[in-house]
Amino acid sequence: MLISVVVALFLAAAGQSASTDFTGTWNMVPERSGSPQQSVPITRMTFVITQAGDQIQIESTSGNDKPILATYVFAPVPKQPSVCGAAQSLSASTPLLATLTS
Repeated sequence: MLISVVVALFLAAAGQSASTDFTGTWNMVPERSGSPQQSVPITRMTFVITQAGDQIQIESTSGNDKPILATYVFAPVPKQPSVCGAAQSLSASTPLLATLTS
């Protein structure tokens, strides 16, 4: 889960600015990275990040575990669909069938 949170933060920050480049080796600071929920504390974690063009590759290593490699592609955020001629806009709470038939 820790890796998922870190990846999500990197991707969120990367999506905010096209000029932000996270390429490099990132090391966890054990004194600042703990959780009372952990049974065995992680003492060493490294992320090697390679960012080029529209993708970012993250290799994470925790302790003596094998590295985990993941590649993510940056894609534009999809636009909201528009309904031609509809008098009302769709929302998460609007029943789709009722909107299309009214």
